[in-house]
Amino acid sequence: MSRRVLIVGGGFTGLTAAYRLSQRGGCAVELWEKSPDLGGLAGGFSLAGTSIEKAYHYLFLSDQHAVRLAQELGLGAALHWSPATNGIFLGGTVHPFNTPWDLLRYRPCPPLDRLRTGLTALYLKHRNNPAPFASHRAADWMERHCGAGAARTIWHPLLRGKFSGYADQVAMDWLWARLNIRARSRSGGGEKFGYFRGGFARIAAALAAAARGRGAQIHTGRSVARLERAGTGLRVTDGDGRAGNYDRVLFTASSRIFAQLLGQMPEAPADYLAQLRAVPYLNALCLVFASRQELPCPFWLNVNEPGWPFVVVVHHTRLVPKEDYGGLNVYYIGTYLEATDPQWTDADDVLIGRWFGCLGRLFPGFARNKVTEHRLLRLADAQHVVLPGHARRIPPHATPVPGLYLANFAQIYPEDRGTNFAIRDGEKLAGVLIDSLENSP
Repeated sequence: MSRRVLIVGGGFTGLTAAYRLSQRGGCAVELWEKSPDLGGLAGGFSLAGTSIEKAYHYLFLSDQHAVRLAQELGLGAALHWSPATNGIFLGGTVHPFNTPWDLLRYRPCPPLDRLRTGLTALYLKHRNNPAPFASHRAADWMERHCGAGAARTIWHPLLRGKFSGYADQVAMDWLWARLNIRARSRSGGGEKFGYFRGGFARIAAALAAAARGRGAQIHTGRSVARLERAGTGLRVTDGDGRAGNYDRVLFTASSRIFAQLLGQMPEAPADYLAQLRAVPYLNALCLVFASRQELPCPFWLNVNEPGWPFVVVVHHTRLVPKEDYGGLNVYYIGTYLEATDPQWTDADDVLIGRWFGCLGRLFPGFARNKVTEHRLLRLADAQHVVLPGHARRIPPHATPVPGLYLANFAQIYPEDRGTNFAIRDGEKLAGVLIDSLENSP
């Protein structure tokens, strides 16, 4: 008799797990995704006639799990690698930030701190173990090693942009991992990013199609309302009251949501629930738009200006040919914020008006009347916060409830969230579930 496995969440972790489980056979696989589409934060919508992600997604050269999966699915040729240009907006000026020479010419930072920052970056690049950094706060560590001027003009603004009110608490091992990954995405001295022509939705669709072709049932618009023990397995009820019994359940959404659901079960230990709730999450706002106008913006522009309502501008068509979007230029504007931030509940037209107004201050030639399409995305639990000692607080994939497993971005360490690591963990969890089923009565 086939064993029944339910995967909750249709991001790349859940889709990859469903695909690998369907390949092995011997179990009936279902996947429930509460939204209308698959892919999670990398899920696509149509802009200028082409699918594009809800939040900007790109690959690094080191992201080999994603590269191998794309090749396996016959989509290797769709992966396009391009040099990436970076900049920092501060003091009313866009400063190039691509090479060591750009750092040495970065005038907002005192000369000695520029040199210290370069030496610190070189030191971090050649450190292969996060353990020495795990107990330190990134803001303090970088200020101590790079200088107060570098902290004020580079590191504090970047941490504030990524982690909002948690900026001063973020662990140094998180920042070490980000700098290390970026360093490994350089080829011939320049940084390269990868993107799937036609969007990451192509990979999500191919995974779903391959899993369905092997018998997996994949449902969108279906959420979990209740979990209960049922003999040696679990009974899961969806939002419409439909229920089924499963031998194994893999949950792939945020620890915050998982704790809310698991809190309904008497079997859930209080200390485990507290462990899940101890991970803070931030929401994200992303404004994606197409325009007939090409702004003098690098591919990636960090907005380090204090008090600015967004923290990054991504000129998507600096990396991807604008011909893919009917000859239009495509941009992202984004920020991370706490749920209590007023911007999170601002009306769309108010927020978009404010952001386009600031974009006009950043690029005085910006013409809103040349914007042909735009869409504002509000993305809950888009980024977990890595605090010092995070590695010791990561819950295991096997929960205290027999047959119930958890895999989400907060368990990725020392790397940060990303499609590559979602794929890696989806493959890992498929193996864990297979082993669990094969070794159970």
